[in-house]
Amino acid sequence: MAARQVCFVHGDYSPKNVLVGTVGADGLWVIDFEVAHRGDPTFDVAFLLHHLMLKAVHRPADRNAYRECTTAFLDAYTGCSVHAGLASGRHLVAHVACLLLARAVGKSPAEYLDDAARDVVTAMATRALVEEPDDVGWFWEGGC
Repeated sequence: MAARQVCFVHGDYSPKNVLVGTVGADGLWVIDFEVAHRGDPTFDVAFLLHHLMLKAVHRPADRNAYRECTTAFLDAYTGCSVHAGLASGRHLVAHVACLLLARAVGKSPAEYLDDAARDVVTAMATRALVEEPDDVGWFWEGGC
């Protein structure tokens, strides 16, 4: 994953760093570039998706809304990025799974997950790495 150095990568492309408003051409701003680097565009896509999946586990009543956000983001990304083909399939699934594990049992835990939610995320991410599904939709079908 670290060997693919294709383009500028934000490195912290999380919902809190994407601002939406009405000013400007699109009304969209990305902030907080302190860990930006040359890398794999899949990382930024996976970073945003894993945040949505963690929130879906944490807030199951809002699961469908998080899934809709995932779909909307992937549709928009696919429609406008020259690197969309890189950020898809098993490569994207593996990135998402590794980020989920990092937030469940790694050095950067998602503080809002309780032990039961950590177990769900760990099992889901581990299963994704073993089964190697072709699409991130897999997480929504049988995971979070």
